[in-house]
Amino acid sequence: MISPPDQWIKVESEDFSFPVTEWNWKTSGAILNNLLNRAGYSDLAQEEVKDIGRAMENSLLGPKGFILKGQGKSIGVQRADIEYGYKVQRNKPQDKWVESHELPQCGLR
Repeated sequence: MISPPDQWIKVESEDFSFPVTEWNWKTSGAILNNLLNRAGYSDLAQEEVKDIGRAMENSLLGPKGFILKGQGKSIGVQRADIEYGYKVQRNKPQDKWVESHELPQCGLR
């Protein structure tokens, strides 16, 4: 799964000859079922497939996309804390505690 900037999530699997396909709320169940079937799984519990797909999709959405305890029926949340690669200094503006090289480039020249 990849989440290119300003594009839909895309999924592919060379191992199971599955071409690059757009992943969204309408397609995620069918895609995940297809991939799991190709991997040899059958008689899948659709509620579990739905939970797994939601967790996979949300993992690409960042901290606000995390599934917390009690939000999933078939997935157990192990950790839901956020780790930053730098020390957050809440009493200072972001530009004072985040280095400029850590910020994404905007593409302007």
